[in-house]
Amino acid sequence: MPAHLYSSPIERLIQNGELFYNVNLYGSDYGTNNVRLFLFAPWAPALGLIGNIYFFLALEEPNKKWRWIGIVSSLAMSIVSVSRLSFIALPIVFTSVLLLTKITKPTTQIALGFVSFLAGIFSTAVVSAIKDTKEAFYNARPDSSRVHEALGVIALEKWKEAPIWGHGFREAPGPKVLAEMPIGSHHTWFGLLFVKGIVGFIAFLVPILLSFIVLLIKAQKSTTARGALYFLVTLLLFTFNDSQEALGYLYYPGLIIMGIAFKEEVQLPKSSLNKKPEAAYT
Repeated sequence: MPAHLYSSPIERLIQNGELFYNVNLYGSDYGTNNVRLFLFAPWAPALGLIGNIYFFLALEEPNKKWRWIGIVSSLAMSIVSVSRLSFIALPIVFTSVLLLTKITKPTTQIALGFVSFLAGIFSTAVVSAIKDTKEAFYNARPDSSRVHEALGVIALEKWKEAPIWGHGFREAPGPKVLAEMPIGSHHTWFGLLFVKGIVGFIAFLVPILLSFIVLLIKAQKSTTARGALYFLVTLLLFTFNDSQEALGYLYYPGLIIMGIAFKEEVQLPKSSLNKKPEAAYT
């Protein structure tokens, strides 16, 4: 089957770059001949991101039939994307949000204390396992990992030339050592520093932090806020792998869930302290 299936004629009107208007079924990985499916995403890791986001949104689906359809379909997208981060993000995000939404419960605190105690005893083995996992992650696709690392280093160095407002645009095409990838891509935070400077960096960081705090508080009682927190943590994790600013048209369902969660009023448990004085003594 052909790799390129369709090009939207809308691009001729908008002329915002052909990349986001092409429908490519698959492509080969840089430095290897491994086939990775793109489907409706502009590149394979973006498909892995969407698969992860839809997985956690599907977990909150009340209808059992559609919940399992969503879970299986999301896992399939993550698998065919062959994105390393999408494989490890699922357990990391699920465990993190599970702990954060139950952190106030005594059983969770006791369990964390017990895990911390064991981690201290076996710290050498834990550190060694983390290093081995990181090395295996890097060596799974060494050429891709090398390009990603070099893109980050060069973007950070060139940011020092325009630290306040940035360069204003991505430098494309990049040198051959970067496989001609644009400087300022493949890492949201380094890309923000290079393109928009410290001003753009802070403008993105502050809403992320405030949104996380609000959703974390609401997720203690609201399943909608918990789904939005799943989405936000997943997106935050993928910012270290790719530039997410151009993919909003793909993960917009997660943004909608965030908006619903922000608007939702969470009822806190009532206590005698909240009652009127005469009611408290009745």
